[in-house]
Amino acid sequence: TVLLPSLYLTWSRASSILPTMVGHTIAIHNGKEHIPIYITNPIW
Repeated sequence: TVLLPSLYLTWSRASSILPTMVGHTIAIHNGKEHIPIYITNPIW
């Protein structure tokens, strides 16, 4: 379900993060509420 162009809801806590997801916010359900997580590039 899409709320905003860059905010996606998910109930799957075991999802993999793909390079195409960088710059987007996903809201992961923790059993009670959705917690927004902003995905950035890792700095090595």
